[in-house]
Amino acid sequence: SSSFSSSSSSSSSSSSSSLGTTSITTTVSNDEKCKAFSSCQLLMQIAYPHFTVTSATDLTLNVTGIAFPTAPALSLIHSTLETLAVTITLPAVPSGMAVLSLTPRSPPTNLKATAIAASVTIHTQTPSVSSIEPSTATAAGGTIVTFTAAFLPKVTSASQLDIRLGGQIAFDAYTLLWSDDVSSSFTASTPLAPSMGPTFVSVSTTINAQTNLLSANASFFIVAAGVQANCDSGCRGGVSGGWTATLKVTGMGSVAALTAQVFGVAVATQAVSVADETLSLTAPALPVEERSFAEDGTVSVQVSLGNPQGSMAAAVITVVRA
Repeated sequence: SSSFSSSSSSSSSSSSSSLGTTSITTTVSNDEKCKAFSSCQLLMQIAYPHFTVTSATDLTLNVTGIAFPTAPALSLIHSTLETLAVTITLPAVPSGMAVLSLTPRSPPTNLKATAIAASVTIHTQTPSVSSIEPSTATAAGGTIVTFTAAFLPKVTSASQLDIRLGGQIAFDAYTLLWSDDVSSSFTASTPLAPSMGPTFVSVSTTINAQTNLLSANASFFIVAAGVQANCDSGCRGGVSGGWTATLKVTGMGSVAALTAQVFGVAVATQAVSVADETLSLTAPALPVEERSFAEDGTVSVQVSLGNPQGSMAAAVITVVRA
């Protein structure tokens, strides 16, 4: 069964001597609103429709405002003179506003207004960075980074891209790999960085500025030259934390002297093998405000590492939604 959350409502009315005024409420299944390039299921509930039907085939659904690639699917839940309830599944389309009108195929002869209409907004998706590889680079710049971003405006050339370190310093040497309405992939070279440590990368296009669309941001880390860190085992776990990840860190001296932070909060570490340059840490719970999961249900979390000499490195662990 589907769960529904309130989205929007509109109303129309028709008169009757014995029944109340027609009113309409639409709610969206499993989300708070319909989103572009994703199918959307609506629950439409009509109070006092002034007619009854026995199946969805007794209704005509007309859609204006948006051209859907295929006809929306209509299913009947129940029908009485007091209430009519149907589900309408809208195919994936770009953003816009659609007007949905229901009409009985055989309306009563005394029905003065047979069309029941409600407007539904298909909202623009929020851009996000779904993949960034690698997510670390040295301050010297020149590291080629491959990005995959979701729901950026479709572009046709690399000159329409705008990628910045810390939201200010532009990357170099953009190459567009592909771009469509749902995702885009491209490479760029890191610029010189003013300092080591955690930062972020902002990804947008020239179209973003024209439409006031927000940029997509992703965590990034500037590390010391000659340093490398990666997760060796136990690299995935649940949102509640408590699972143990083992990291291999080279170029930072003894792993026994390293400190670690996740989301800016210190995390206890324990050397597994100084000779093998491995240490372990217990993953913390994923904060609610960080639970922006990718389509595969995961979030990449950066573990920043520091040594007594001030060098810094970073490794990535993966949090799984379920």
